[in-house]
Amino acid sequence: MKKMFLARWSQSAKAAAIAVVIIAFIAGYLIKGSVPERPAPDKIDPALQGVVAGEKTGRMVYVCPTMCIPPVAKPGTCPICGMQLIAVSGADAGDKNAVPRIQLSEEALKLADIQVAPVERKAVSAEIRAFGEIAYDPAWVSKVTALTSGVISKAYLDRSGVQVNFGAPLFEIYSHEIYFAQQELLDAAKSVPGFFPLPPAPAAPGSAREVPVQERKSAKDSKTAAKSTEAERKKVTALLQKLGRLGATKQDIDLFTQRGQPTGTVTVYARSNGLVIERQATLGSFVNIGTPLCVITDPRYLWVKLFIYESDFPWLRIRQEVEFQTEAYPGERFKGRLEFIEPIFNKESRTFEIGVKCPDTGGKLRAGMAVRAVIRAELTAGMVSGPGAVPEKQAPLVIPDTAPLITGRRAVVYVAVPGEKGTFEGREVVLGPWAKDYYVVREGLKEGEQVVVNGSFKIDSALQILARPSMINSVKTDQVRMQLPAADIATVNATNAGVQEK
Repeated sequence: MKKMFLARWSQSAKAAAIAVVIIAFIAGYLIKGSVPERPAPDKIDPALQGVVAGEKTGRMVYVCPTMCIPPVAKPGTCPICGMQLIAVSGADAGDKNAVPRIQLSEEALKLADIQVAPVERKAVSAEIRAFGEIAYDPAWVSKVTALTSGVISKAYLDRSGVQVNFGAPLFEIYSHEIYFAQQELLDAAKSVPGFFPLPPAPAAPGSAREVPVQERKSAKDSKTAAKSTEAERKKVTALLQKLGRLGATKQDIDLFTQRGQPTGTVTVYARSNGLVIERQATLGSFVNIGTPLCVITDPRYLWVKLFIYESDFPWLRIRQEVEFQTEAYPGERFKGRLEFIEPIFNKESRTFEIGVKCPDTGGKLRAGMAVRAVIRAELTAGMVSGPGAVPEKQAPLVIPDTAPLITGRRAVVYVAVPGEKGTFEGREVVLGPWAKDYYVVREGLKEGEQVVVNGSFKIDSALQILARPSMINSVKTDQVRMQLPAADIATVNATNAGVQEK
């Protein structure tokens, strides 16, 4: 029973496979009949033999925008894609040294919507938009550090955000080095009468009767005593300088000299008025020489840090006005002046930092707030306006930013040929910076020439369809052959002069 079932199942599977093959064959035949075939290479319109062979002719030809078929002599629609054929001139189709040039009929100009604009000299402006954050002006930020190693024995600051005045105590540091230096200073000062307000040593009994004996000392003993006193004075001076290097102030020295015994502590005082924005030291912590204790700044002076891209660098000048906004005050605009441009470019973020100094805003702004900024600059005569700009005699030569076709390695434009309506030729140009709606032109164009500002890509595509030298697709015939359909390959092969690389 099992064998009979397997035999019937295999027969039905074979029949189903045969049926699928037959249906696929019929469907393929029907689809093939419904799609129009491409014209064969030997069916090129006889009226276009001069164009295909590369002969110069002024005859108008009609091409498919997507290159489905070779150029034809009569207008109409493409039998493959159904798009309207575009009329172009067939002149200079095979001239390998010819300037990229094409002539369009009035109908083609309307279909392609070709628009031109003059090359002119005018002052242009640019808006640089940047993002950043608010910080305190580095010129008014002071960092308090430890001048000796020891332990924080007392902290006068409870927290950050406290306003302090000049001379206010911040921390006390106990140090063994300070203790031994103070003890040594007290011992040396005892041999220098009047150097410190120390209590006088008690007089020994019978000293009054010994004065005459002291007066009868030899001159040699007097000179020795004078030298000893001078040496002690120098030692005291050196110890005072040492304590000063360790952070001891006059108040600290007066305190332990009045007590007559070393304390081993020095007080750290504020060196400026301002706001404590950071407090790193804590009570009982050990610090080394140079350890940060706190940071003090003047909150009236704020600094906006902005990050600018490399392409915007030519527009920046010191003391330019900058306008910025914050999320804390929607709709309110703050103004500042550009004061700093970072000398080193950041290769990782591809940006560089600039600093904008803004005046006191009444305590509205806080460090760390995110900002959106706009920097406006004008290019009047080849230089950005602002301090340090050197004016030139003429304004910059500019074209609308829709005119050039930028391929990455170069920029090209199509220029209307004077006196020949509907004729355009390609031109390679050297562009300067982009200025909002314009590009500054360094080389390649003259004032008064008419450049195509709308439809440049269509003109370049029409040149490529005719296998002529174009401005964008500047490659050899072999590379063009790899990209064209079979019927167009035959057309290119029939052309004596292919597209040559510049």
